[in-house]
Amino acid sequence: MFGVLRFLQYVPDRDRAAAAFGRVGPLIIDRGLVAVDPEAPGETHSVLDFAPEPDSLARGLFDDVTVKAHLDHLAQGQCDDGGWTFNWPAWSPAAERDWRGFLTVAALRLLRANGYLTKP
Repeated sequence: MFGVLRFLQYVPDRDRAAAAFGRVGPLIIDRGLVAVDPEAPGETHSVLDFAPEPDSLARGLFDDVTVKAHLDHLAQGQCDDGGWTFNWPAWSPAAERDWRGFLTVAALRLLRANGYLTKP
């Protein structure tokens, strides 16, 4: 679904993209692909995984209160070392460091895109 959303977000034919999203977008919720509760345990996908930016096609699937709860949860998830971590098992220390770096940059970009951080 992530690939489909990414394609529909940027494909030039906006009318067809909107029509296709009207058919596939609701499947995100109907098929239980997203954890609407930001505190959901386990290996889950957040609302922000599907609708990371204010202009994301999938943002319309979620109300503002839900999006804000996920943004607040993300902002509060920063670890003492300044980075963010993940919700799946780490199979090695090297993989954990690699993923944490990737997710930290992604979290900062997402928070900035949603007005939680300002450019220096």
